[in-house]
Amino acid sequence: MGQRAAVYCRVSTTDQSCARQERDLLAFAIRAGYEVVGVFKETGSGVKLERVERRKVMALAQARQIDVILVTELSRWGRSTLDLLENLRELEARRVSVIALSGMTFDLASATGRMLATVLAGISEFERQGPQLPPDRPRVGAQQEHRRRHHQARPRPGDSGSGRAFVTTPPRRPPSAPMRKVRFREEARDIVAKDRRDRQYGYAVDTAGAIARALERAYRQGFEDAQQPDGPVPPPEPTPPDGPLEWVLIPPRPRTAFWSCCLFIFGRKSGDARPGRLEPTETVRGTPGWRLVVDGVTDLRVIGAKTVQPLINLALLQPDPAASERLVITDKGRATWELFLRRGGEFPEDLTSL
Repeated sequence: MGQRAAVYCRVSTTDQSCARQERDLLAFAIRAGYEVVGVFKETGSGVKLERVERRKVMALAQARQIDVILVTELSRWGRSTLDLLENLRELEARRVSVIALSGMTFDLASATGRMLATVLAGISEFERQGPQLPPDRPRVGAQQEHRRRHHQARPRPGDSGSGRAFVTTPPRRPPSAPMRKVRFREEARDIVAKDRRDRQYGYAVDTAGAIARALERAYRQGFEDAQQPDGPVPPPEPTPPDGPLEWVLIPPRPRTAFWSCCLFIFGRKSGDARPGRLEPTETVRGTPGWRLVVDGVTDLRVIGAKTVQPLINLALLQPDPAASERLVITDKGRATWELFLRRGGEFPEDLTSL
């Protein structure tokens, strides 16, 4: 069995809760292999010397029933520098250590431990007494926790007068919006392409940061749309089974593969169409793939199975009714290609700017 530990939690005001401290400390004790003797929770300022629950923990230490005391941080055990040092000296004499959630042990048996405890206690006391500091940390933490749990309050229908009750409602989550996802995807691809060029010329780039900011903008826009009084923006009309699909909704790599298939099979003009299909084969890497086969054309490309699968999911390709092991372009795929040409598209990346 591991060392015996007492879990000590403290909050400064009654509008706070020890639940988070207790949860984190118990999880830490399990990971470290401690045997938890008890959990002690109390509410009160850290400068008060008379704290009932802390006295109970000290009694366990005096009776040698515990080996360590677990706290989230040193300020939870005490903010007064003098009291804290005397308390730690008494615990050290009884071979009991105070361990913070970070794993830091405050042991006064060494000069390093004494210096660390003194510095941290002094900082903690300064946080409490410094007049130039912002509002105290406990109250700020409580306000942040309240804002996280309660976004807004609305009166119940039918309630009126000053005594009306309020119902806390969570914010609406952004609905699924294919075009918003596409907009972010294309913006991320532009960022990567630009950073690749800048890197060639020796400029400093922050690809991950730029993509993260683009993702945050996309999510924030969707979140703001969802909070509108009329509700979220309605999703676009579903595409008919045989109707055209917006070119930009096809993922980039499958889009290029689909463009090649349509170009060789249908061509750019009505009279250029030729019989064509995709037949199973292997790529140069030995992975499953599909070979584009068009009558009268040889040495066409081989497309990986992972690239073709999204086209099947979008109903742009389907098994050939005459031979199920082959794939052919569907009516929806042909309509998508014709719409692409009518809008002036020539290359795979055309008509993708949002």
